[in-house]
Amino acid sequence: VMSVSCDSFVVETNVRIGRAKGERDRGHVERVFKLREWCAKQGVVFKLNTTVSKANAWEDMREPVQALKPQRWKVFQCLPVPGENCGEGAPRDASDLFITQQEYAEFLARHEGLCSDVATIPEPNVLMRNSYCIVDQNMSILRNDDERKIPTRSILEVGVEAALEEAKLDVTSFKARGGEYKVVRPAACGASVPDW
Repeated sequence: VMSVSCDSFVVETNVRIGRAKGERDRGHVERVFKLREWCAKQGVVFKLNTTVSKANAWEDMREPVQALKPQRWKVFQCLPVPGENCGEGAPRDASDLFITQQEYAEFLARHEGLCSDVATIPEPNVLMRNSYCIVDQNMSILRNDDERKIPTRSILEVGVEAALEEAKLDVTSFKARGGEYKVVRPAACGASVPDW
Protein backbone atom coordinates (compact mmCIF):
# COMPACT_ATOMS: atom_id res chain seq x y z
CA VAL A 1 0.00 0.00 0.00
CA MET A 2 1.36 3.41 -1.00
CA SER A 3 -0.03 6.18 1.21
CA VAL A 4 0.38 9.70 -0.17
CA SER A 5 -0.51 12.99 1.49
CA CYS A 6 -2.17 15.69 -0.56
CA ASP A 7 -3.90 18.39 1.47
CA SER A 8 -4.82 20.61 -1.47
CA PHE A 9 -5.04 20.68 -5.24
CA VAL A 10 -4.73 24.50 -5.25
CA VAL A 11 -1.24 25.96 -5.69
CA GLU A 12 -1.82 28.94 -3.37
CA THR A 13 -3.02 26.66 -0.59
CA ASN A 14 0.02 24.41 -1.01
CA VAL A 15 2.25 27.49 -0.72
CA ARG A 16 0.48 28.48 2.53
CA ILE A 17 0.85 25.04 4.12
CA GLY A 18 4.43 24.55 2.92
CA ARG A 19 3.94 21.97 0.15
CA ALA A 20 4.97 24.40 -2.62
CA LYS A 21 7.83 26.85 -2.89
CA GLY A 22 6.03 29.56 -4.81
CA GLU A 23 2.96 30.52 -6.82
CA ARG A 24 4.29 28.71 -9.92
CA ASP A 25 5.26 25.49 -8.13
CA ARG A 26 2.69 22.92 -9.23
CA GLY A 27 5.12 20.10 -8.51
CA HIS A 28 3.42 18.53 -5.48
CA VAL A 29 0.08 17.87 -7.18
CA GLU A 30 1.80 16.74 -10.39
CA ARG A 31 3.96 14.31 -8.38
CA VAL A 32 0.87 12.89 -6.65
CA PHE A 33 -0.71 12.13 -10.05
CA LYS A 34 2.57 10.65 -11.39
CA LEU A 35 2.89 8.46 -8.32
CA ARG A 36 -0.71 7.30 -8.85
CA GLU A 37 0.15 6.31 -12.43
CA TRP A 38 3.21 4.42 -11.20
CA CYS A 39 1.10 2.56 -8.60
CA ALA A 40 -1.42 1.55 -11.28
CA LYS A 41 1.36 0.25 -13.56
CA GLN A 42 3.06 -1.65 -10.74
CA GLY A 43 -0.15 -3.02 -9.22
CA VAL A 44 0.38 -1.16 -5.94
CA VAL A 45 -2.66 -0.17 -3.87
CA PHE A 46 -2.91 3.64 -3.71
CA LYS A 47 -4.22 5.40 -0.59
CA LEU A 48 -4.68 9.18 -0.31
CA ASN A 49 -4.41 11.12 2.97
CA THR A 50 -5.80 14.64 3.36
CA THR A 51 -5.67 16.80 6.49
CA VAL A 52 -8.52 19.31 6.58
CA SER A 53 -7.57 22.68 8.04
CA LYS A 54 -8.53 26.36 7.77
CA ALA A 55 -6.35 26.46 4.65
CA ASN A 56 -8.37 23.90 2.67
CA ALA A 57 -11.73 23.39 4.44
CA TRP A 58 -13.47 25.38 1.70
CA GLU A 59 -11.95 23.37 -1.16
CA ASP A 60 -13.98 21.06 -3.41
CA MET A 61 -11.72 18.05 -4.00
CA ARG A 62 -14.28 15.77 -5.63
CA GLU A 63 -12.91 15.97 -9.17
CA PRO A 64 -9.19 15.39 -8.42
CA VAL A 65 -9.92 12.65 -5.86
CA GLN A 66 -12.17 10.86 -8.36
CA ALA A 67 -9.42 11.19 -10.98
CA LEU A 68 -6.86 9.68 -8.57
CA LYS A 69 -9.22 6.83 -7.59
CA PRO A 70 -7.50 5.89 -4.33
CA GLN A 71 -8.70 2.67 -2.75
CA ARG A 72 -9.05 4.67 0.48
CA TRP A 73 -9.20 8.42 1.01
CA LYS A 74 -8.41 9.17 4.65
CA VAL A 75 -9.73 12.59 5.61
CA PHE A 76 -8.16 13.83 8.85
CA GLN A 77 -9.27 16.77 10.96
CA CYS A 78 -6.22 18.95 11.71
CA LEU A 79 -5.15 17.67 15.14
CA PRO A 80 -3.75 20.03 17.80
CA VAL A 81 -0.79 18.42 19.58
CA PRO A 82 0.51 20.67 22.37
CA GLY A 83 4.28 20.93 22.32
CA GLU A 84 4.38 19.86 18.66
CA ASN A 85 2.13 22.18 16.62
CA CYS A 86 0.70 24.50 19.28
CA GLY A 87 1.30 25.68 22.83
CA GLU A 88 4.42 26.29 24.84
CA GLY A 89 7.61 24.81 23.43
CA ALA A 90 6.09 23.88 20.07
CA PRO A 91 8.62 24.10 17.21
CA ARG A 92 5.82 25.40 14.96
CA ASP A 93 2.46 27.00 15.63
CA ALA A 94 -0.42 25.69 13.53
CA SER A 95 -3.19 27.03 15.76
CA ASP A 96 -4.43 29.26 12.91
CA LEU A 97 -5.12 26.07 10.91
CA PHE A 98 -7.28 24.19 13.42
CA ILE A 99 -10.94 23.81 12.46
CA THR A 100 -14.12 23.22 14.39
CA GLN A 101 -16.09 19.99 14.29
CA GLN A 102 -18.75 21.88 12.27
CA GLU A 103 -16.24 23.00 9.62
CA TYR A 104 -14.93 19.45 9.38
CA ALA A 105 -18.49 18.06 9.03
CA GLU A 106 -19.21 20.57 6.24
CA PHE A 107 -16.11 19.44 4.33
CA LEU A 108 -17.16 15.79 4.68
CA ALA A 109 -20.73 16.54 3.57
CA ARG A 110 -19.45 18.30 0.44
CA HIS A 111 -17.45 15.19 -0.47
CA GLU A 112 -20.09 12.56 0.30
CA GLY A 113 -20.72 9.88 -2.29
CA LEU A 114 -17.61 10.41 -4.44
CA CYS A 115 -17.88 7.11 -6.30
CA SER A 116 -18.11 3.46 -5.41
CA ASP A 117 -14.39 2.95 -6.12
CA VAL A 118 -13.26 5.37 -3.38
CA ALA A 119 -13.78 4.50 0.29
CA THR A 120 -13.79 7.82 2.17
CA ILE A 121 -12.57 7.32 5.75
CA PRO A 122 -13.24 10.31 8.04
CA GLU A 123 -10.88 10.68 11.00
CA PRO A 124 -12.02 13.38 13.40
CA ASN A 125 -9.73 14.33 16.29
CA VAL A 126 -11.67 12.26 18.82
CA LEU A 127 -10.89 9.03 16.89
CA MET A 128 -7.24 9.83 16.15
CA ARG A 129 -6.07 10.29 19.73
CA ASN A 130 -4.09 7.23 20.77
CA SER A 131 -5.43 4.99 18.02
CA TYR A 132 -2.21 5.04 15.96
CA CYS A 133 0.89 3.00 16.72
CA ILE A 134 3.55 5.62 15.98
CA VAL A 135 7.15 4.65 16.64
CA ASP A 136 9.78 7.39 17.08
CA GLN A 137 13.50 7.39 16.26
CA ASN A 138 14.29 5.69 19.60
CA MET A 139 11.88 2.86 18.79
CA SER A 140 9.44 4.05 21.45
CA ILE A 141 5.71 4.00 20.81
CA LEU A 142 4.23 7.49 21.13
CA ARG A 143 1.15 7.56 23.37
CA ASN A 144 -1.17 10.46 22.50
CA ASP A 145 -4.03 10.26 24.99
CA ASP A 146 -3.33 13.37 27.07
CA GLU A 147 -3.04 15.68 24.05
CA ARG A 148 0.74 15.14 24.09
CA LYS A 149 2.91 12.49 22.52
CA ILE A 150 4.48 10.61 25.42
CA PRO A 151 7.08 7.95 24.52
CA THR A 152 6.99 4.49 26.04
CA ARG A 153 10.21 2.71 26.93
CA SER A 154 12.05 1.62 23.78
CA ILE A 155 10.89 -1.54 22.04
CA LEU A 156 14.59 -2.47 21.85
CA GLU A 157 14.81 -2.43 25.67
CA VAL A 158 11.48 -3.91 26.77
CA GLY A 159 10.10 -5.68 23.69
CA VAL A 160 7.05 -4.99 21.55
CA GLU A 161 4.44 -6.43 23.94
CA ALA A 162 5.62 -4.37 26.94
CA ALA A 163 5.82 -1.17 24.87
CA LEU A 164 2.33 -1.78 23.47
CA GLU A 165 1.02 -2.32 26.99
CA GLU A 166 2.59 0.98 28.12
CA ALA A 167 1.14 2.79 25.10
CA LYS A 168 -2.42 1.80 26.05
CA LEU A 169 -3.58 2.13 22.45
CA ASP A 170 -7.31 2.70 22.02
CA VAL A 171 -8.34 -0.38 20.03
CA THR A 172 -12.01 0.73 19.94
CA SER A 173 -11.08 4.02 18.26
CA PHE A 174 -8.65 2.18 15.97
CA LYS A 175 -11.50 -0.01 14.71
CA ALA A 176 -14.02 2.88 14.64
CA ARG A 177 -11.74 4.88 12.32
CA GLY A 178 -11.46 1.95 9.93
CA GLY A 179 -7.94 0.97 10.94
CA GLU A 180 -8.66 -2.68 10.32
CA TYR A 181 -9.61 -3.38 6.71
CA LYS A 182 -9.09 -5.76 3.82
CA VAL A 183 -6.66 -4.54 1.17
CA VAL A 184 -7.81 -5.36 -2.34
CA ARG A 185 -4.95 -5.48 -4.81
CA PRO A 186 -5.49 -4.20 -8.34
CA ALA A 187 -6.38 -7.03 -10.74
CA ALA A 188 -3.01 -6.73 -12.51
CA CYS A 189 -1.23 -7.99 -9.38
CA GLY A 190 -2.61 -11.49 -9.28
CA ALA A 191 -2.43 -12.85 -5.73
CA SER A 192 -4.77 -11.55 -3.07
CA VAL A 193 -3.56 -9.75 0.04
CA PRO A 194 -4.57 -10.89 3.56
CA ASP A 195 -6.44 -8.68 6.00
CA TRP A 196 -4.28 -6.05 7.68
